[in-house]
Amino acid sequence: VISIASSFVNTTRLLMNIIRGRVTKVGQFRWPRWVIFTWPSTDGCNQGGVVPQGWAGDMKVSWSSSGGGDYTLRFGTVGNNYWRGGSSGAVFDRNLYIQVKNVNLISKFTLTRAEFDDWILVQVNGHTVYVGPYGGDRLLLSGGRVQYCDTCFGGVDLSVSWVKNLNIDLRPYLIDGTNTIFMRTIVGGKGEGNIVMTVRQYCPLNCSVTYRNDCSNYESRAR
Repeated sequence: VISIASSFVNTTRLLMNIIRGRVTKVGQFRWPRWVIFTWPSTDGCNQGGVVPQGWAGDMKVSWSSSGGGDYTLRFGTVGNNYWRGGSSGAVFDRNLYIQVKNVNLISKFTLTRAEFDDWILVQVNGHTVYVGPYGGDRLLLSGGRVQYCDTCFGGVDLSVSWVKNLNIDLRPYLIDGTNTIFMRTIVGGKGEGNIVMTVRQYCPLNCSVTYRNDCSNYESRAR
């Protein structure tokens, strides 16, 4: 619970700045007359602020409650070896478009899991946030080899279905409006790919306002 005390005009301005996200720390002001604004700073609500809008036809998208106020957004088909890359490898690029009404209402948007065979790259609005399984800053296929950093190369078929538990905050890359989550999977032989994100949103504000005049006794004596 947050309480703010100040003169009426200053407090109102401060409150509006906090709601707009311009103020993150609140000092306490001492005035004879107090206006106290109180509201529960809670999250875990589904305000409809994150809406998946479109994706490739061979991909699946699911949005479901995972309990405790968290929601799970999964992009990609859960399965095994549904893509064919052959001995030279193949690139499978897929986009998920998400409508975000207000970034400031999102308290959590985290890439929490990646399941893939053989290689994967994830970007949010053009920013590379994950390259697996070995890290890196890119994912390219050339001449039957995979490049994942300036001097890093590997074979296309790693013969592993990777399951990576992650904790990558995606909020710094989100914008109000349409967001693009890009997933590139490179497959040698046969393979698959999907990612999981955990989303949490702030609850609507329920404000209460209390006015207190600590000078009322002195004012009555002065009349």
